[in-house]
Parts: sequence; C-alpha cells; structure tokens
Amino acid sequence: MLKLYKDWFLDADPNQYILGKLKERTREGKTSWEIDNPTYHPTIAAAVNHVLEAEMRKKVAGGELIDLATAMAFYETCADDLLAEIESIPGNLKKAVTKRER
Repeated sequence: MLKLYKDWFLDADPNQYILGKLKERTREGKTSWEIDNPTYHPTIAAAVNHVLEAEMRKKVAGGELIDLATAMAFYETCADDLLAEIESIPGNLKKAVTKRER
C-alpha cells in the first residue's frame, strides 16, 4: 500500500487498484490499517482521476468554490500536486500517469 495524495492510499490486487482513505481497525486485540470505503479501478490513471474528482466535489459541496475560475485554479493546483506526488514514487508509476495538456 502506498500513499497517493494527502490522505488517499492506493493498494492493488492481481485484478485492480484499490483506492481509499485508511481507517484503523482492531480485531481480536490486533490493530491494523485498512482502506475504508474502497473504490476499485482498472488503471492507475483511473484511480488518480477519482482522487481529483473527489477533491473537487468536496470543495464544491463545501461552498469553497463559487465560480468557474476558482474551481479551475483549484483543479489545476490539485492535479499538479498529485502529479508531483506520483513523480516522487520510484519505478515506472510516473510513466502510467501523464500531465494533461492545457
């Protein structure tokens, strides 16, 4: 499992990527971290897009983005921050997600 962006974490199984926020769980006296309310994605790009959309939705629903210019600036900042996080991960991950042309 790896930290993707802010409090978003990414895991995988042989068929898909699993995305969500971590939640601490205690079972039979043992504490572990699990992804709470996971979403499932066929590609890393789909998972990244989900994070961008969720972050944007949260800001719009909270009334923090009141016009299109502000919303687009937030989206661009969020996308740039997320891309920087991805590029810092070693290996081929950064080849799978590329910055959109503007």
